[in-house]
Amino acid sequence: MVSTVRRIAVILTFVMIDVAFLWRFSPNGKCISSSEPATAVDEDTGNSYDPKRKKKLGDGCFHIFLDVGANIGVHTRFLYEPHLYPNTQSAIAIFDEQFGTSRDNHDFCAFGFEPNPAHRKRHENLTTHFKVRGLRYHYVGAAVSDSVGNMTFYHNQDENKEEWGFSDHVLNKNAVAEVVPKIRLVDWIMDEIYQRELPSVVFGDYADNEPKIVMKMDIESQEYAVLPDLMFSGVLCKTIDFVFGEFHHWNIHYPPDEATGRGGLELGARESVGFKNELLRGFHSVKHCRTSSIVGRDDESYLHDGVPLLS
Repeated sequence: MVSTVRRIAVILTFVMIDVAFLWRFSPNGKCISSSEPATAVDEDTGNSYDPKRKKKLGDGCFHIFLDVGANIGVHTRFLYEPHLYPNTQSAIAIFDEQFGTSRDNHDFCAFGFEPNPAHRKRHENLTTHFKVRGLRYHYVGAAVSDSVGNMTFYHNQDENKEEWGFSDHVLNKNAVAEVVPKIRLVDWIMDEIYQRELPSVVFGDYADNEPKIVMKMDIESQEYAVLPDLMFSGVLCKTIDFVFGEFHHWNIHYPPDEATGRGGLELGARESVGFKNELLRGFHSVKHCRTSSIVGRDDESYLHDGVPLLS
């Protein structure tokens, strides 16, 4: 009799253990089946999400614009406020081509990557300017590269051109060095954008109703480090729909990775042209790629902006 009771007790113990694995408790104490994960509601977007999943900056964004090498951030104004910039050379036409002309700004998130501390206040003001209009703009104050760390950039005495030459190249004999943080763009895209949660409601009218990511890249020769990393990691082809920007035909010197000895690039100014052409040739040879094109279009038509930020 005792042994039978013990056997029943053991069986009940294992049943209770199984139940503990099959059920879990939400923060409010409600018992929820493990096959139905608990959800919470995002206060900003109104979308539900799994609180155990790492929240991404791209969550709730239908379309995304990555302004990589933003300078004073005027390209995001081209996207959100095209009516204020009637004389753009190409940027607004690209946005119309990629996103359509019946787009709604509330479907977008824009991210501006700019390492120059001299432009920090401008980007903080841009963030406020867009936020009071219900629009999403996120400033990333770092250089982009193929690795994480710090790098030395130079103020090249071109304040009259919004320091568009702020880079790791000395372009003026009176250049002033400044150490800035750098991020690996591949990692940032995977952490913050890839497999983002799309919004439950879309406001604009889009022909294919598919979310898109468009990237502008103007990073003063860092493209020779960033683009190969995006390509060979596979991140470009599985995340980015269209790329436009500028290639800089400068002398290139990127040392290999200190830990592994891999990587590194040495190019003369003329060699950089050939490297770019072969890089694009390799890109266009790939049959299965989300990215439709990489085009060299640099729109400096409103270098100084010239349109006041409204409060």
